[in-house]
Amino acid sequence: MLLSLSVTALRRSPHCLLATLLFAASPAFAQLDASAAARTAVEVAIPKTSSVAQTLPLTGTVTAERDAALSPRVSGLVQQVPVDAGARVRRGDTLLQLDSRMAQLALQRAEASLSEGRARLAESTRLRNEAKTLAERGTLPRSLYETREAEVKLAEAAIATLEATRREQAETVARHRLPAPFDGIIRQRLTHPGEWVATGTPVLQLVATEGLRVDVQVPQTELGRIDSTTPVRVQLDGLSDRLLTGRVLAKVPAADAATRTFLVRVALDKPGDAATPGM
Repeated sequence: MLLSLSVTALRRSPHCLLATLLFAASPAFAQLDASAAARTAVEVAIPKTSSVAQTLPLTGTVTAERDAALSPRVSGLVQQVPVDAGARVRRGDTLLQLDSRMAQLALQRAEASLSEGRARLAESTRLRNEAKTLAERGTLPRSLYETREAEVKLAEAAIATLEATRREQAETVARHRLPAPFDGIIRQRLTHPGEWVATGTPVLQLVATEGLRVDVQVPQTELGRIDSTTPVRVQLDGLSDRLLTGRVLAKVPAADAATRTFLVRVALDKPGDAATPGM
């Protein structure tokens, strides 16, 4: 990929007066009359401002804002990998599915416990209401009504715990699925169905297709001539008939000690499908 940075300089021509004067160099010239001398030619040049464009050709690489090595959020047996290298995916698409059978059973157990707890709460509430009516009539000791009231509060607390357990198990089931965190292209697939993967183990590499930029190493001697207003043209290998435009996004103030070059990042304007990371 060839990237050109055009640096423009101004050159001004000074006022000049060009006059052609005729001098007597021989006796024949001495005989010129006054009318011939009066016809001396005078030519005036008007100063003009011109632009001189200097192009700095550099080689760079198309990169993406986001390039991630994805890993599952729980350990487990790989059940399905519906994507392969080169596949375009949208945010939220399923990239990998782990075997979640045990997690599903745990979720069913949590839901059953929650249903049981709700039934106990309903029964405790009924007994509390009956005790309240009898206590108001004076046919039931006040202390027994207060006991029924305490049982209702305990049942409500148990429900809160069981609901939290059910949500936890539901989240565990959901974490057996690896969704795409952003739109992009699968760069590499690192696992296959039947393999056991642990949390933190990379299974896929995903690179974004939006927000593409070009990273260029600029010599130290040329860095001062480049700023945010410097026009940029980008020519991609294999697409020599198409020129892309861009703008200088940033100059990284850290040099490569071996080459004495600095990183300049160029944002591409509307690259479309022409540019992909790695070009």
